[in-house]
Amino acid sequence: MARAVTDTAARAAQSREDQVLGRDAFLKLLVAQLKNQDPLNPLDNQQFVAQLAQLQSLEELRSLGEAVSVMANLMLAGQAGGLLGRTVRALTPQGEVRGRVESLRLEGGRILLATDSGEVDLQDVVEVYA
Repeated sequence: MARAVTDTAARAAQSREDQVLGRDAFLKLLVAQLKNQDPLNPLDNQQFVAQLAQLQSLEELRSLGEAVSVMANLMLAGQAGGLLGRTVRALTPQGEVRGRVESLRLEGGRILLATDSGEVDLQDVVEVYA
């Protein structure tokens, strides 16, 4: 389940990055537009204010996205805490690992579970036993 959530979030974030004009690119376009405008027909004030409002909206959306990402990581960490003392089965690239969770740690945005049989990524857990 954790893998599905993080995979979906990663795909959505990449899709947004592909579709959203970055702040730097937006500012470059705005500056180029101001530099190259027709002096006899300058940029309308309403258009300029609308573009600045778009820039502010872009910044707020970026901030909101970062906050949601932090919240998702905190939720996963909270769920991982509930696995302490429980036995898990995980399918890792090295094979199947089954063991009792003794501790957990966060490393590079990933939650790693230390079991009595070795360390596994929370995303690799496929079964939890009582």
